[in-house]
Amino acid sequence: MKKLLLLASLGTLFFAVLNQTTIDPTKTTVAFTFPKNDVKGSVQGFEGVVQLDEATPSKSKIYGQVDASTLNTGIWLRNAHLRTGSYFDVSDHPTMKFEATKVSKSGNKFLAKGPLTIKGTSKEVEFSVEVVGNTVVATATLYSSDFGISINKSREDNRVDIKIASPIQR
Repeated sequence: MKKLLLLASLGTLFFAVLNQTTIDPTKTTVAFTFPKNDVKGSVQGFEGVVQLDEATPSKSKIYGQVDASTLNTGIWLRNAHLRTGSYFDVSDHPTMKFEATKVSKSGNKFLAKGPLTIKGTSKEVEFSVEVVGNTVVATATLYSSDFGISINKSREDNRVDIKIASPIQR
């Protein structure tokens, strides 16, 4: 009987390990699109953890931050301007970070809700997270004006689409 319980416990542990997905933070890309102005770019220096638990999504861990000074739109003058106090103020706010406080599942996607902090302002954001092949992809839409970064007058014109992609760590 003890052997049977031991085998069942090992089988459960093995199943739990198989149902967890962990990323490789060193190979993560963080991209953004600012549709109103047709601007695309990226941010480097990702540090974080994404551990998705298929069996119990609420046990998933999702945290990440990027180095705000690496903001890159492909135009150095615009990059320099965006890093100033008028926009991202990277000298006083060197990182942008997110930590999920609630993770649930909807179909084949995880929904990660939590505070995103940009330029010292934290707002609740929801990332849609899914495994696509050997990559974890997280997407969200936010409004820069919610974080004190108003590039255009209307809130809708300050929409930013975020896409984070990271290979699964084996």
